[in-house]
Amino acid sequence: MLRYLDQYISVMESNDYLSKFDTKGGGQFTVNVKKIFEQLTWACIENIIVEKYGSKAARIFRVIRMKKYVEQEDIQKEAMVPAKEAKQLTYKLLEENFLQIQTFRKPGGGNAGAPKSFFLFYVNQSQIVSMLLELSYKALYNSITRLTHDKTVNKRLIEKSQRLESIVETMKERGESDAYINEILETLTPPEQEILAKVKLRVKSLYSAEIGIDETIFMLKLYQQYQK
Repeated sequence: MLRYLDQYISVMESNDYLSKFDTKGGGQFTVNVKKIFEQLTWACIENIIVEKYGSKAARIFRVIRMKKYVEQEDIQKEAMVPAKEAKQLTYKLLEENFLQIQTFRKPGGGNAGAPKSFFLFYVNQSQIVSMLLELSYKALYNSITRLTHDKTVNKRLIEKSQRLESIVETMKERGESDAYINEILETLTPPEQEILAKVKLRVKSLYSAEIGIDETIFMLKLYQQYQK
């Protein structure tokens, strides 16, 4: 890694992630944390768009973000997406508040010329972050509520399974036979085992979802913090 350190530093400087403020000791640098979190947030937003609307929608979003203000006709060309599909995806992103639209009026020519209106699409990162935070909080609440519900409804079965696991662990430590251990395990009926397996799978999925949502909230809140 040290062989390419200068190249790594050069790349990070070119993206404004680092800036040199002194040449002592081979160079002293400051880290642009605000810029880093801005880019991480862009990546987070684009990943969400890919998951919800596909890679073409993300490409359209990226084009508008890079160009600042773009007319509809230019979007399909820059994103290399067929006109009809580009229009559908653009307005879907607009509908879901990932894009904003600005209307401009250009005076018409001559005395009787009617003013001409044209529309430019643009991206407001702070607004998207606020929207995603609100959605994330709702998703987290729903996940926790569902998890609590599943645990409450299946409380007796979960506790029974935990008691059996504790008993079996003790039996193994005492060196009990496998036949005797299996006999104890069979007190959990096949229907109960099936229900328990489904509950455990759902709980695991909900825990995983909560972790993902927490990470998203953490990222977005840090972005907001560094914008102050």
